[in-house]
Amino acid sequence: MQVELDQIEVVDDIELSKGSGLVTIERKLIGGKFATYITAYVKPEVSNMPESQFASYLSESFSCGVLFSDDSPNPYLYKYVSSDGAIKEVLLEDEPLDEREEVIIVKTFNQ
Repeated sequence: MQVELDQIEVVDDIELSKGSGLVTIERKLIGGKFATYITAYVKPEVSNMPESQFASYLSESFSCGVLFSDDSPNPYLYKYVSSDGAIKEVLLEDEPLDEREEVIIVKTFNQ
């Protein structure tokens, strides 16, 4: 999947979206090691991409690490994609999360 930059809309509040792009990114600046929290809203034309593939696409496109939920029952278990595309399962500290900061404490395995 290739989404051109002009098909991506970035807003600070989803209510400000015009709905004009294939992907709408709601951006929140939260500080900490992962200073930007995004929520991606994807139109059906591109929504068939698995979440891990989309996270890898973002990571490689922006040369940065990306944390994403693996939808496990454990709210502190996430996956981390490094800019080279490697995916690791990680646990997050719970105390900084209360302050909206994400901190990796344990890397449990590589995929």
